[in-house]
Amino acid sequence: MLVITNLSLTIERKEILKNINIDFSDGGLVTILGPNGSGKSTLIKCITGIYDNWTGEILIDGRSIREFSVIERARIISYVPQFLEVYANYTVWDFLEMSYYPHLDNLRNLTSIELKRGLEILEKFELLELKGRSLSTLSGGERQRVFIAASVFQKPKLLLLDEPTSFLDPKIQDDINKIIFSLQKEMSVILVSHDINSSLINSERIIGLKAGTNFFDGTPKEIINKSHLDQLFDKSFKLIKHPYSDLEIIVPEVFK
Repeated sequence: MLVITNLSLTIERKEILKNINIDFSDGGLVTILGPNGSGKSTLIKCITGIYDNWTGEILIDGRSIREFSVIERARIISYVPQFLEVYANYTVWDFLEMSYYPHLDNLRNLTSIELKRGLEILEKFELLELKGRSLSTLSGGERQRVFIAASVFQKPKLLLLDEPTSFLDPKIQDDINKIIFSLQKEMSVILVSHDINSSLINSERIIGLKAGTNFFDGTPKEIINKSHLDQLFDKSFKLIKHPYSDLEIIVPEVFK
């Protein structure tokens, strides 16, 4: 579906992305992993159109994203940024309904079928009881579930999530990761993350970015090679057996 070829971006004379080549045609859940400043969020912003002064090629179903109108792009791509301003006067339902604007020709109201689907999505995300609440009254985890639910309601082919579990406690992180994992059955999901172990456990494929370039691209089993992660993060890691499962996890070496 999504193919990126020789993508480069320079901002204020600094080259942020350098000849990125990634083929997302197989879909599923793909995680973009890398240290701060590696270009992960910038890559996502190029795909969404927030940055458009890049060189190279970004194709969706064989068509350049530069050929899509804003509405066409919004029907295909949904994006949950790392930080999203909360409008205090909007309720959960208001926000969900607004997310569907690419499909509301001539500002029509939602049909009964669309209303039913919206309520079903709120129920799936355990938000139905909160639908009349203002966004400003919700916890961080509740708001994040609202943002992802709204993106799903938008009916995209491609969902882009930029560090959706940052600053959340472990229980909420786990809840949201389970939701994200389930979404790959409905759409392609590209997830930007710093969380190595969550990426290894939940993703079908991991792409490593370092200093704006492709560093590695493979399955979790391929990426779990210790040297890959050491070099990506400039940090020594150790591979250990998870105490409660057959999984292997990464822990940083301890320096005393």
